[in-house]
Amino acid sequence: MEINKSHTTEEYQFEAFKSLMEEICENGMLNEFSIPSFLSKQYNFIKDLASNVSISIRDIAKIFMNKVVFNFFSKIKWSVEYIFDLAKKGMGVYRDILNAISEYVSKTKVGRWTDDKLKDLDNWLKTHPKTKRIAGVAVAGLLIYIWFNMAFTGDFKYDFSLTDAIAALSGSFSLSQLFAGTDGTKLLLLFATGVIGLSFPWPGPTSVKFLLTMVRSIADWVGVRLKKESVRPYTEQKSGGGVIRQFSHKSPSNELVWHRDREDRLIEVVSGRGWMFQLDNQVPIELKPGDRLKIRKETYHRVIRGNTPLKVLITFLN
Repeated sequence: MEINKSHTTEEYQFEAFKSLMEEICENGMLNEFSIPSFLSKQYNFIKDLASNVSISIRDIAKIFMNKVVFNFFSKIKWSVEYIFDLAKKGMGVYRDILNAISEYVSKTKVGRWTDDKLKDLDNWLKTHPKTKRIAGVAVAGLLIYIWFNMAFTGDFKYDFSLTDAIAALSGSFSLSQLFAGTDGTKLLLLFATGVIGLSFPWPGPTSVKFLLTMVRSIADWVGVRLKKESVRPYTEQKSGGGVIRQFSHKSPSNELVWHRDREDRLIEVVSGRGWMFQLDNQVPIELKPGDRLKIRKETYHRVIRGNTPLKVLITFLN
């Protein structure tokens, strides 16, 4: 990739980055020595993200070719830890807004949320001590929390705007702007009726659930259809009510992906040396012959390659 022009302008940085993403879409993983130094952080972010969520790097590159997505991640310094921290702070802001709404409901005895009542609620939030000063980065955190929460639960009734989040991160966006107009009224109704919910089911920024929520929701936003890496790094045969599965110690590490299953499973290690097992956001543990592990459904996990073939007996519990 040839870069001859000064990379001082944001516009040029995006064009250079887009060119890099186009190369990835065409060729897949690139030789890191060919990456311009001012794009190395972004390239490593894309590469690590694709590896961590087990999605083709070509698909990840398609998402980031969108200029708004590029600008958003530039604002958060290409850091998953930073966006996670913003989301957690956003949950605190959301809690303050819910408390203010509860006071309003108690004071007015509102029975049905009409447009007039929602306008009154908006005015209440503008003057309430806990909410009237919410602006800038706090609003960005709130938007990101809403985005993650609704994406994770599958509720997309509110059309999340990365553009609003960028404006908030720049300090030029307030709570009153968030609730302005038709879309703002819809969002205010979601707050008032408790549709968004108050939960934070992600244990940390490296959580596979957290990363997948982020990637899938952005892909939906930009209209990119993601394809999961579908290589099966094992052979298996039926055994009673379960299966015996064997993993080769020569399988590429990127084929041993994070995944989750639709049912509870009991795993018994038959043979294998040097293999590790890891649950999402936990330290890997060594697998030894005779070990028995119960893995609950919808729990992300993976195995880490060892020195000899790994054979396990899997019993499906429901």
